[in-house]
Amino acid sequence: MDIQQLREIIQKTLKEYASIPSINSTSQDRLIFDTNADSYQWLSMGWNGMQRIFNVIIHIEIRQNLVWIERNNSSIEIGEILVEQGVPRNQIVLAFHAPYKRGLHGYATGE
Repeated sequence: MDIQQLREIIQKTLKEYASIPSINSTSQDRLIFDTNADSYQWLSMGWNGMQRIFNVIIHIEIRQNLVWIERNNSSIEIGEILVEQGVPRNQIVLAFHAPYKRGLHGYATGE
């Protein structure tokens, strides 16, 4: 799959899931898409009383025509969702796992 298709699928998927209302009404979700650096983030930020909320929910990068899922702090199986959207499993790296674990479920290792 080419890089433009990857960009479109990642952006569409993050927009779809970030638009689901949060049970925490004191924070706001933000999407940051840097298509020059191919870096995509879904953030939650705001305040809970006196405590600052700033949480990277999902961080994805495209490097060497691979989708690197750097962080997934959600219950969403983002790798599986990207596969359902047409991204080949061997083009996705679960980068939040140690390199020796990455290929255990058929995903790319990035090595």
